[in-house]
Amino acid sequence: MRSGASFDFSLIDGEVSYRGLGAGSALWLAFRGGLETEGTWIGFVIGLTAAAVLLIARFRRRQKRGFLPEIIREEVARPPV
Repeated sequence: MRSGASFDFSLIDGEVSYRGLGAGSALWLAFRGGLETEGTWIGFVIGLTAAAVLLIARFRRRQKRGFLPEIIREEVARPPV
């Protein structure tokens, strides 16, 4: 995605998902939520999930605009027998 001139989005995505949601929820769950180590891991998973969702949304949006090729499905790609 960086070669598609979307480096700025990757930077913002990382800041929002990892630092904002991931670290914020990890600290809150660990200290205020009373989950300690488990809260840290849950926050880590929340950050990774948020990053994945944002990147998938970005990929699909760019694909609909024609910047990326369509994904060929396996059923369509098979030659007739």
